[in-house]
Amino acid sequence: MVDEDDILQRLEEADRQKTEEVIAMLIAEGHAEAADRLRKKIRDINLGIDGAQRTWESISDAQRRTLQVLGTGRYLARSPGSRTRYHAYGEPHAEGNVCGIATVRNLCARELCHVDGGATDPERKIIITERGRFVLKYGPTA
Repeated sequence: MVDEDDILQRLEEADRQKTEEVIAMLIAEGHAEAADRLRKKIRDINLGIDGAQRTWESISDAQRRTLQVLGTGRYLARSPGSRTRYHAYGEPHAEGNVCGIATVRNLCARELCHVDGGATDPERKIIITERGRFVLKYGPTA
C-alpha cells in the first residue's frame, strides 16, 4: 500500500521541477525580471503573504479599522449598557465606539479575532488572533 505522504511528496517535487523549468525557460528567453517576479509570487504564496493580502482586500473598511485598533495591543469590550457596540481598552488609550457586533462577528468568522468573554457572555471581550496579526502585518500593500 502506498503512503499518502509519499504521494504528496512526489506531487510537490513534480510541481517544484515544473516551476524551475518555467523559470529556466523565462531566463533563457531573456525575461529575467519575469522569472524574479514569479519566484517572489511563489514565495509569497508559500509563506501565506499572498493570502494575507487577499484577506486584507476582502474585508470592509470598518473591519480594517477594527483590526488596526486591536493590532496596537488593545482589546474590545462591549460598551456599558449596549449589546451591539464595542469600545477598545488598553494602551495607549481607550477608544469609544470602535465597532458593532456585525463587524466583530465577521472578523471572528475569518479567524482574525477571537471571543474571550467567558462562558456566560463570550462576545463580551474580543482579542486579536495570530492570524489577525499576520494579516495586519502583511495585508496592507500601500
